Amino acid sequence: MNNSLDFIKSEYKYDCNLKFLIEKYSLVKIVSEIIELIKIENSDLIEVMTFARDFYIGSDLNKEEKENYYSELKKQNFFEELNKHLYSKNLSICSYSIYTFGKFSNIENSKYLEIAYEKKFKNENSILSYRCLSELEWLNSENVKKYIAELKTEKSITSQLTLIYLYEISSSENEIEEILTGQKFQDFINPNFGKVITIENIYDKLFKFENYFSEIKTENIKMKEFETVGRDFFKNLKID
Repeated sequence: MNNSLDFIKSEYKYDCNLKFLIEKYSLVKIVSEIIELIKIENSDLIEVMTFARDFYIGSDLNKEEKENYYSELKKQNFFEELNKHLYSKNLSICSYSIYTFGKFSNIENSKYLEIAYEKKFKNENSILSYRCLSELEWLNSENVKKYIAELKTEKSITSQLTLIYLYEISSSENEIEEILTGQKFQDFINPNFGKVITIENIYDKLFKFENYFSEIKTENIKMKEFETVGRDFFKNLKID
């Protein structure tokens, strides 16, 4: 593939009509170029991850061709290279790496997310923690129930925040209500008001906080600092 990055950025356009590539190039060549691009952490990395995923998930390759592509990815250590980006200081790259592991939909890849969750995410912030747990649920990880049980037992503000984001995805109404109406959580998310606000307003606040946190500099942040960021944010946030 000549100028493969140019192709991904300008010609590919996410239409997933990619079968012509394996008719023109070998899978070995295609995968090797993908891997060379995915090693580089820059503004193009998310597009490269998307292309690598779409080649397997949404493309016009037949089942056998997709299986051969996936086998070649493993053979050339694609997932080991992708795994490195789970530890990126860039929240967007880290988050999209989590998502990419999930979208490949192979349970064998849950080991990468499990290790990253245990070593990094659960100690840093609730945003990456819940995103990782969500993909582990999708992958049917055997450990995700244990992680959720640990968060429930911990009962810290950050563990509750992780759970509330996770429960919102699955619409687990009873678990959501238990956290949202708890005084400890109300004091955290609603510090300037003496009464319990509506669930809709709380969801709105959580959405705004997630967007805010995704935009600020969060390198090397730990859970205690993350909680402080949240407290400051909600203290200054006005209800519409």
